[in-house]
Amino acid sequence: MTDRKITIDCVFGKEDVLAIDGQLLRDRKMILDFCKEHYGEGGFFTIQAGERTRRLKLMRFFYGPLLDAFVRLTGNPDRKDLKKFLKKEYLVEFEDGPDGQVFAYVKSLRDLSDAEMVRFIRDCTDRLAHEGGYLDEIEKAEWDATKQQ
Repeated sequence: MTDRKITIDCVFGKEDVLAIDGQLLRDRKMILDFCKEHYGEGGFFTIQAGERTRRLKLMRFFYGPLLDAFVRLTGNPDRKDLKKFLKKEYLVEFEDGPDGQVFAYVKSLRDLSDAEMVRFIRDCTDRLAHEGGYLDEIEKAEWDATKQQ
């Protein structure tokens, strides 16, 4: 048996963000699936507090302060609905099909690069301001610090 170090990053908030070895997890079931894939190998997980990666900071900002601001603006408490709306507004991609038809699909946040995630959040904050919403000073400072990294 060879030892393998696995890093699990966690950001806890309104919606928890988890990553194993830098790969963002869509849900907690992925941890169970990961363990099943390595059944019988033995080993251990090490979880430690440390500096968050830029990606996790971006996700934390989106799922925390930014969606909070849209909840305040719209009065809609359904954060999943708001996320779906924002993704449809700013993350639609088009692809040519084999028969010449063009198909539209919405990109997953998980599939975005850091630069694409910054651009998406910037589009969302611009929309928020245009619609009369706001980030409070602490939230704005957090965004300013995160996007500069």
